Amino acid sequence: MNENIKEVVAFMKEKGVTIEELKDYFNEKKKTKFSLVVDDVHNIWGPVVCGRIDDGILFLNMKLSLVKGQNVYNCKCVAIEKYRKIMKVGLRGDYVAIKLSGVDYKDIKRGMTLVSADRSPDED
Repeated sequence: MNENIKEVVAFMKEKGVTIEELKDYFNEKKKTKFSLVVDDVHNIWGPVVCGRIDDGILFLNMKLSLVKGQNVYNCKCVAIEKYRKIMKVGLRGDYVAIKLSGVDYKDIKRGMTLVSADRSPDED
């Protein structure tokens, strides 16, 4: 059995999710874009932001934008960590730490919004 399939099946068993609920979840996720409000900022070999994913799905190497008022910083997700476990994907409701590239640690402040790069800052 493929390793990715094993991971999905284990996740479904852990959460008590049925196939129909999983289909509905991913169909809904196709419509929503990624969004996270920065709760904490760290400098661990580069900028790392922490927060709970509000909407959408976060993937590795996803192009993102940090938004605060008129300031927009383009960046990229280099790593995702959830409770000291390296993840390939972050889902809505997960509290994650995201290592970013393309943005300086000093430019990131608590309260900024991290969104997918193709999402307009005014969309909500």
